[in-house]
Parts: sequence; C-alpha cells; structure tokens
Amino acid sequence: GRISTWTQMIPTEPENQYDMIISVWADMGSILPMSKGFQRIGFKRVKVSEIKDWEGESGAPTWLTCRPMAHLPTSVQPGAILLSMFKSTKMIKDRGAANVKPLSFELRAYCIMARNLNPMKADHLP
Repeated sequence: GRISTWTQMIPTEPENQYDMIISVWADMGSILPMSKGFQRIGFKRVKVSEIKDWEGESGAPTWLTCRPMAHLPTSVQPGAILLSMFKSTKMIKDRGAANVKPLSFELRAYCIMARNLNPMKADHLP
C-alpha cells in the first residue's frame, strides 16, 4: 500500500534531526493465546539524515531488517520490510502513481543449515 506523505519541519544539522521509528504489527492471537488483536512485534530506527533525497523518480526499494520486541518470546521474529523512503525540501502535495517497470529477476536461496542430509556418494555431498 501507499503511506500518506508525512510533513514535518526538521533542523538541517544531522545531529539535531529526528529519528524515524518504523513499526511492524501483527495479529498475535494465533501465536500467543493471551494476546488479543494486533501487537507491535518489531521496529526499525532510521536516521532522517540517512534517507535519500527525492529526485522526482522513485528508485529501487530496499530491505530494512527489524529488531524484535524484548517482551516477546524469541520465536516471534519481525522479519524485514521492503520499502522506498525519500525526503524533500519542497512540499509535494500530490504525488503521481509510481511508474512501475516489470523486470525479470533470478531468485536464489542459500541453505545455511539442514538436517539429515544423506550424501549421494561417499565423496560427494548432495
């Protein structure tokens, strides 16, 4: 979905600028029987000085790895968020729809840990 534009006046010195907190919420009723409704399961703190300037065209989105909440069990992992964030010194009232270009990608997955793998040959792993 599209997040509404956030309008805020911030200082120009990076050390005086706000940090943005991006939160991840999930319905925890099926995981934790005691919880009801949505609960915050993770967050990512982003410095405004690290956000790219808007140049009129949205670039490729980036993955932000979220930190888990300390009060939840370690089995609840917030994961990562794929998003594009930009800042602008000019007030942009209405943004047009993004010009999306369909591209083909190759998806690769690397297995870090596996169990009960049997070698095909004595000197060769599967």
